[in-house]
Amino acid sequence: MVKPPILRKGLSGKRQTPGWLAVLVSIGILFCAALAGIALFSPVLNRQDMGNFAATASQYSVIDAGISITGFAVLIIFLTFAWVRFYEKRQFASLGIAQNSLNKLHRGILAGLFTVTLLTTFLIVFFDASVTIVLPQYPPAALLLSLILLPLAWFLQAISEEVLFRGFLLQSLGLNYGLPIAAVLASALFAGLHFEDGGSGAAYFIGFGILGVSLCLYTVFDNSLWGPIGFNLTWNFALYILFGVTLIDSGREEMVIYNALSRAPKVLTIETTTSAFSTSFIAVAVVLLIVMIILTVNARLKP
Repeated sequence: MVKPPILRKGLSGKRQTPGWLAVLVSIGILFCAALAGIALFSPVLNRQDMGNFAATASQYSVIDAGISITGFAVLIIFLTFAWVRFYEKRQFASLGIAQNSLNKLHRGILAGLFTVTLLTTFLIVFFDASVTIVLPQYPPAALLLSLILLPLAWFLQAISEEVLFRGFLLQSLGLNYGLPIAAVLASALFAGLHFEDGGSGAAYFIGFGILGVSLCLYTVFDNSLWGPIGFNLTWNFALYILFGVTLIDSGREEMVIYNALSRAPKVLTIETTTSAFSTSFIAVAVVLLIVMIILTVNARLKP
C-alpha cells in the first residue's frame, strides 16, 4: 500500500530512524524536557502565590505556568530539530510544518474549540456540572497575562508535541510498521505523557490515546501538522482559561503546574468530578475519532 504523503516526507533525509530507536529517542527527549520544565518553574514566584487558593489570583501563577510550559516545549522542539537535522539530515519542515501550509492552522483552532465546547456541553447536560462566570474577579494585569502569555506558551507546547508525536514519531514508525501501528504506538506514548493530567490515570490514558489517534489521522488527512497544532493549542486554552474546567475531586492541584493553572485568571469555571470528566472526554474522543476515520478514508479513496 502506498504510504500517505506526510509519511513519505520522512524519506527526504539521507538516513531514516528505525522505529525502535525513534521510540527511545522520543522518550529521552520527553525526559530531558520534563526536567527543564520543572527547573524553570520559578520557586521565587511560586512562593509568592502557592498555598493561597483565593478567588482573586495574582499574576505570579500565570508567569510560573507560562515559563514552565515554555521551557518544556522549547527543549522538545530543539532536541527534535537536532535529531532530524543532524542525524537524519533532512529539513525540519519535512515533519509537516512547512510555512506554505500555515493557513491550515485556523481550521485546527476551530476544530479544537468545537471539541472542547462539545465536551463541556456533555458535562453540563449529562452530569449537571456547575457553571460560574468568574472573569470580573481577577485583576486586569493578571487577566491580560493569562489571555496573552498562556496562549503563546501553549502554542509552543502544541508545536513541540505535534512535531514529536505526529511528526517525527509518526513518520518514523509509519515508514517501518505502517500507519495503523504507528498511530497506535505514537498515541500510546502521547497518552503516557498526559497520564496524570486528570487525576484518573487509566481513564485519561484511554481518552488521550483515542485523541492521539484522531490527531494522527488529522495529520494524514491534512498532510500537515498545522491543523493538529491549532487543535492542541485551543484544547488547552479553552479547557483551562475559557471554560476553566475544574475537577473537584482529582487532587491534581497538588502538582505545581496545575496549582498555578488552577488560579490563573479565566472566563468561566465549570466544576465537575473526575469520573464525569473522564466519561465525557472518552465519549467526545470517540466521536472525533469516527469523524477523522471517515474523512481520512474518503480522502484516500479519491483518485
